[in-house]
Amino acid sequence: EGTNVPISNLIAGKKYIFMVAAKTSKGIGPYVDNELEGGPGKIENLMTRSISNKMVTIKWRSPEQEDSFGDITGYAMTFGILGNETTLNVNITPNMNEYTLIDLVPGVPYHFTIRASTNGGYGETEEIIFFSQELAPLPNVILRMVRGEWNGSTLIVSWTPLTLHEARGFPFYIVYIDEEKHANTTESSILLTGLDTSKIYTVQVEVRTRFLNPLEMGEFSNDVIIAPPEVEDSKDSSVVGIALGGVLGGVLGGILVGIVIGAVGTLLITKLLTWRSKRKGNDQQNEDNIYERTAMKMERNPAYDEVNLYEKVEEHPKAFN
Repeated sequence: EGTNVPISNLIAGKKYIFMVAAKTSKGIGPYVDNELEGGPGKIENLMTRSISNKMVTIKWRSPEQEDSFGDITGYAMTFGILGNETTLNVNITPNMNEYTLIDLVPGVPYHFTIRASTNGGYGETEEIIFFSQELAPLPNVILRMVRGEWNGSTLIVSWTPLTLHEARGFPFYIVYIDEEKHANTTESSILLTGLDTSKIYTVQVEVRTRFLNPLEMGEFSNDVIIAPPEVEDSKDSSVVGIALGGVLGGVLGGILVGIVIGAVGTLLITKLLTWRSKRKGNDQQNEDNIYERTAMKMERNPAYDEVNLYEKVEEHPKAFN
């Protein structure tokens, strides 16, 4: 019967040699060795070369022999639109170092992976993301959440980058300060130094791909107003001052309006009382004149009808003026 001896803590891809010899009371017999083959080394220099806007050739360099444990038997590959990859069931012989992909769509990100194999297993996976042809970013795709944060005199501008599907190419970003180009990057943030911390800045970010020539415009984010902390504090103080000034002005204005209305009312009341006093005096004078003229008529004509006279006076007081 055979004897099994488990061996643990082995390292994948490493070559091991096992030697076994029988032992009796008379001594140790001859050794028998056995070489176990491990996996291959890592594929190097994975790259793409565009044949047309619908065709791309993938190239690589086979693992170095000293890094592999056994002969290369083939390659395992996956390919597809980024996020929807499938296994490529193709026969790639050990001496091949390129593969051509066809019927590609411009502006679509593709993902390709490859790893070499030996009788002992697979090596490390290498991958590449590529476009058969880059296009301009999708129109009306606005960069999201452009924001700024001050760290002393350094302004950190960051944003949520476009996906490769939105960018339709490998995007890079240009940061504008007050409508002037200030810096560019392929990352989703950038540090801006040498700015005046007493000013308020307008920041905008443009996204471009290599498809655009220098005279063409990419897609822009909305303008973002970024103020240093001390400017924000002074602005808040100004708002509070304006509010308090408005309240105080309203109170003082109300007092002044009250004074003016009181003066005008007093004047009107005075004029009204004066007018009524004059009117009363005029009425009394008219009444005195009526009685005086009536007495004169009675004196000249004793038969004058005194009763009728007073009735007429009451009905038509102005007829005797």
